[in-house]
Amino acid sequence: MGLSWGTQGVISVLELTDYEVFYGSFRAVRGLGLSLSEGEALGLAGRNGAGKTSVLKGLLGLVEVRGQVFYRGRNLRKIPSYKRADLGIGYFPQERQLFRGLTVEENLKLVEDKAGSSEIRDKVFGHFPALQGHYGQDAGDLSGGEKAMVAMARLLLTEPELLLLDEPTEGLMPEVSEKILELLQNMTGEGKLVLVAEQKIDFLKSLSSEVYYLERGRVKEIMTP
Repeated sequence: MGLSWGTQGVISVLELTDYEVFYGSFRAVRGLGLSLSEGEALGLAGRNGAGKTSVLKGLLGLVEVRGQVFYRGRNLRKIPSYKRADLGIGYFPQERQLFRGLTVEENLKLVEDKAGSSEIRDKVFGHFPALQGHYGQDAGDLSGGEKAMVAMARLLLTEPELLLLDEPTEGLMPEVSEKILELLQNMTGEGKLVLVAEQKIDFLKSLSSEVYYLERGRVKEIMTP
C-alpha cells in the first residue's frame, strides 16, 4: 500500500484503517479510521480514559495495535518502535519525561548532539525566551509550565515531520498555551503533520481541520471547526 488519495484529492501521509489498540486482552481503541495529510492537524478529544493517549502510543509502537497503520506508504506495524523516530515521528508526552537530575541544557543536548550549545540556545530562546534564566537549572526543579516548554523545545529540536502531542496544554498558563498553539500552527504551515490529544476543545478547534471526540475507545463524533 502506498500513499493514498483523500476525499479532497489530497495525498494522505498517515492512514489508519480499523485501528485498534490493546493492553493485553483489554481493547482501549476500537475501529478508528483517520487520515492525515501534509500541513494538516487533527485533534483527539474526550475525557480521561477515552483512548486518546492510546492512539498515540500505538503509533509509537509502545502497545499492541491491530488494523492497518501506514505512514508515507510504510506499514508502521512492521517497524520497531525504536526506529520510528528515524522516520520523522516526534512525541510530546503528557508526563513531559525530562531527566530530572539533568539541567535544561543537558536535556536538550541529548536530542541535538550534533549542534553546538550556542546554536541550541538560539533555537530554544527564540521560541521560549522565558527559559533563559533556567538553562542551567535541573529539570526537576522547574514549574509545570517550564517543563512543558522544555519538552516542546526538545520536540522541535528533533525536527519531526509528524508530531504526536499528548495533552500539551495541561496545567499551563494561557500565554504558554497560546505560544504552543502558535508554534503548532507554524509547523502545519511548513507542511508538518500534527496529531494532538487534548481535552481543551477550543485549543483543538483553533488548530485542527477535524476533531475526533472519543468515548470508551470509539469515535462518538467528528467535529469540523
